[in-house]
Amino acid sequence: MDIISFQILMAYIIGTLVGIFISRNRAINEANELIGSLVDEGFLRSFKDEDGNVVITKWHDNRKQK
Repeated sequence: MDIISFQILMAYIIGTLVGIFISRNRAINEANELIGSLVDEGFLRSFKDEDGNVVITKWHDNRKQK
């Protein structure tokens, strides 16, 4: 393998890893924004349980909210 082929291979690998990192963070942020907007618009309900964890339920779920 000559030096140019190696450089192209390394650029491809680094670009792929950066793309995976950026897309994963973007997908997580988009999902958090979507869930937040669904809660704000009333399609989902949220409350904290006894342990302090946030519980997300459907809008018609009649669980005891504390």
